[in-house]
Amino acid sequence: MDYVIDSNHPQNHGKARVFVSMGYTRENWQQLADDLRSQHLVRDAKEVEPTRQGRKFLIEGNLQGTAGSANIRSVWIIRWGEEFPRFVTSYPLD
Repeated sequence: MDYVIDSNHPQNHGKARVFVSMGYTRENWQQLADDLRSQHLVRDAKEVEPTRQGRKFLIEGNLQGTAGSANIRSVWIIRWGEEFPRFVTSYPLD
């Protein structure tokens, strides 16, 4: 979760700018995690090509932060042998 809001992380690719503008920071990363669970995991998920690790799902929709909102895609995986989704990544769609 940390790299999504860490602008210095080499895999961030500018995502942090959007999430920070929505009110999420490295200090309150748990709020982003909670909001993704409560606002995205309740939406319909699109299953995509399975990976060696498990079944992968995409969820798209608006995410409302404390300072703004954006259309976000979140990626989740249900590992083989497990029954619950794990967060992989998220990024803005706009």
